[in-house]
Amino acid sequence: MQATPKPSRKLSGPVPPGEILREELDERGWTQREFAEILGKPLQAVNEILAAKKAITPDTALALSAALGTSAELWVNLQANYDLALARSRAQDEGVSRRAALRDALREAAPYKEMMKRGWIKTATVLDEIEAELRRFFGGDAPAPSLALQTQLKRTLTRSPDPAALAAWLRRVELLAQEQNAAAYDERRLAHLAPTLPRLSIRKEGPDRLLATLAEHGVRVVIERHLPRTYVDGAAFWLDTRSPVVALSLRYDRLDCFWFVVLHELTHILRHRHAGDGGSFLDDGLLDGGQTDPLEEEANRTAADWLIPQEEYARLQPPYSSAKVLSFATQIGVHPAIVVGRLHHDGKLPHTHMRHLIPKATSLLGEARERPA
Repeated sequence: MQATPKPSRKLSGPVPPGEILREELDERGWTQREFAEILGKPLQAVNEILAAKKAITPDTALALSAALGTSAELWVNLQANYDLALARSRAQDEGVSRRAALRDALREAAPYKEMMKRGWIKTATVLDEIEAELRRFFGGDAPAPSLALQTQLKRTLTRSPDPAALAAWLRRVELLAQEQNAAAYDERRLAHLAPTLPRLSIRKEGPDRLLATLAEHGVRVVIERHLPRTYVDGAAFWLDTRSPVVALSLRYDRLDCFWFVVLHELTHILRHRHAGDGGSFLDDGLLDGGQTDPLEEEANRTAADWLIPQEEYARLQPPYSSAKVLSFATQIGVHPAIVVGRLHHDGKLPHTHMRHLIPKATSLLGEARERPA
């Protein structure tokens, strides 16, 4: 009956045939040199088999069978099983490496957990499914806005945003803008209308009426909450040559900020379309006085003057009281929040004063209200 060699100790991982052969030699008291002489093979060949550096070929299996009284199939099968186990181990390691690399790539490409939380992409736990969702969202082979927004937008950001979060927010705005219906854009009519828009603010439905009016004049307005570390207040860009878009992040959920950012971005649409960046702008710092770019300064001045004409604003003198602010707002036909916000911004009134006159923008927005985070 032929012998069936077995390892005398438990080994971790795939067991190379050389380990089993080594134990056979030890049990018989044969040295490697003696065994090489028995096989009629070079000592180096035996050393390499024992060290798992050389595979057992069918010819070697026949020689081992004759020397040790085993079947040749035993050694062929031991080698085949060892090779298969190594292949499986390598494949598993490669899979782990690929998944680790994919996880890092996805984390760098987009804030996908926040995007799933907001319903921008479907909830998924498998990395390949998350990757597929991000590709669907960004509409390409790799996460990136399908518009040339990242290079086209005039970057006037005063902070350093997370580029992945910013790209995701821009793409979300783009997708929502594409879903909106708007009339044909009429720049001349809109330019005539723009200075009168703040008069809508005194109406309870003023924000909704503003968005509807802009849509009637060909401007899509998208309201989408900012993502963490984007620091963006608003954006202005064009889906195509006839489709302007104004985007709001509501980073500051105040009615005065809502009106100022809309009119600031609208100024970009009306006056800066042919600027070097294609008339597209990405803004932060609008509400903190952080802008120094000439086009941004013009947009700030224009928006402020549309909200409260400078000659009218000059009539509002201290001391300031709620009664005086309410009376002044009524006289010029704007919501008192706009007056209080201007006084706050100009340092004429502490930011803690008269905040009761500034409602949240979201409290006055109807169907256009931003989607919950």
